[in-house]
Amino acid sequence: MSIKQSDQIFEKAEIYKVQFTVGSTNYIYVGLDTKCDPNYYGSSLVIYHYERVYGDSLFKDNKIILEKLKNISYTELCAIEQKYIRESKSYAKENNCHSINYTGANRRESGPKIDVPVLGEQVINEAKLLGLELRMASLKLGCIKPSLPPPPFNKSSGGGMHIETNYGLRRIGFSFFRERGSDHNIGLATAILRDLEFDDDSISTLGPADLSDYQYVLGIHNSSDPKHLAGLFKRLVDMIVQHPEQFINETSSRNTTPGWNKPLPEKDKVAEARASCGGSYYTIKRYKDNSIRVIKDGETNPVDSTVSLLREINKEYDLNFTEEDFQRTRKSGRRMIDALNRIRT
Repeated sequence: MSIKQSDQIFEKAEIYKVQFTVGSTNYIYVGLDTKCDPNYYGSSLVIYHYERVYGDSLFKDNKIILEKLKNISYTELCAIEQKYIRESKSYAKENNCHSINYTGANRRESGPKIDVPVLGEQVINEAKLLGLELRMASLKLGCIKPSLPPPPFNKSSGGGMHIETNYGLRRIGFSFFRERGSDHNIGLATAILRDLEFDDDSISTLGPADLSDYQYVLGIHNSSDPKHLAGLFKRLVDMIVQHPEQFINETSSRNTTPGWNKPLPEKDKVAEARASCGGSYYTIKRYKDNSIRVIKDGETNPVDSTVSLLREINKEYDLNFTEEDFQRTRKSGRRMIDALNRIRT
């Protein structure tokens, strides 16, 4: 069985930014690259078009590496990419610049007109044959959802996160209410849709940047075949059940600052350990709810690539943690704090 892209660990990867000008218009694009190719400028159709017209000289001197990463999962990489995309869009809005990170948002839905009530009922019936119970949540939107969604999309996990179709049944994916639309969740949702063989130009992330309403991560399937759509829905739900990473469903009592890896109150800290890695020093902290944060000396915000850094510390101190250990950040973080403190005693 081939390894899903979202489960892969990449020895090295980069987050990059391309900023260029055509005529009087300034453009900005942020992307990820697991091959670290200096001549790769992105999958955006806008990039492709201007590269064909003007050649790569338009981008060659305008590409900046924002972050280099090592031994990082594709899911983590997508989450970090989302953070930089969000920041670049804020920058673009304030600096007369046009962000072209609108992948999928302008993609035209093709195929015949869909009769939502008829096709919706057919999809629900076909899904039942596959052992998946679906319900029509909104005829107007063409919104179908699982009747019994898996954790953490069920109500008992806190609510505010959904697996669904939308836009008249033409798109399928996820919706996240307010702070649930964190960089981590958006990145993980994007990675899963890519695993479902949606290309970047079929996936859109829609919603206000200030997380004041729903964030949608949806793939355009351009299908009116009920068996295909039921099968797609079943595969999507199964991937969530089987996925080693967990979506984070933060309760309303938590800080609602955008970004899942935000600082937590020092009074809630229950344990910590110091570690050096790559010539820098870090503090690994565990909190009452078992959350793990890693803070670099001289900085106040936690690092974004927590698991990636824990892997490096594991190698530095020869702690013998396995890749399976790192599939649960909270558990591996707690054990690493204990191990590092034992070394120091």
